[in-house]
Amino acid sequence: MTFKTLWLPRAILGVRKLTLTWTKRKYCYPAGQYLLLRVLCFRLRVKIKTIGEKFETREVHYKSLLRSKDAEIQSLTAKYEEQRRAAENEAARCRALSSQVSTFSHTEAELRSQLNIYVEKFKQVWIEIDDPIRLWF
Repeated sequence: MTFKTLWLPRAILGVRKLTLTWTKRKYCYPAGQYLLLRVLCFRLRVKIKTIGEKFETREVHYKSLLRSKDAEIQSLTAKYEEQRRAAENEAARCRALSSQVSTFSHTEAELRSQLNIYVEKFKQVWIEIDDPIRLWF
């Protein structure tokens, strides 16, 4: 028989070393091998747990990123609605001012035509007053 010694961390096993026995024909399953398998399973569980924790951390980060993007979208949507309302108000104001301008220009044209009529009448009266011969006859 030959002996093989394995050194494992004390924190995992609580022992200093394990001894496995080998025979010429087949492998014996002593308590040391069982402990070795338990250590390997423990290490595997630790790795899987670490991977799971990393995954959970990434998932939390991803969810927080989604929440921040949703908040950003809501903020931009609110800004868009506010600017759209402001543009609609400005367009309504522009239409109102445009109708006022058109009304004022129409009124101005009417007043100018009336003024021209009064100017012509004034010229006729002025000519009659200016011509003294006509006044006497």
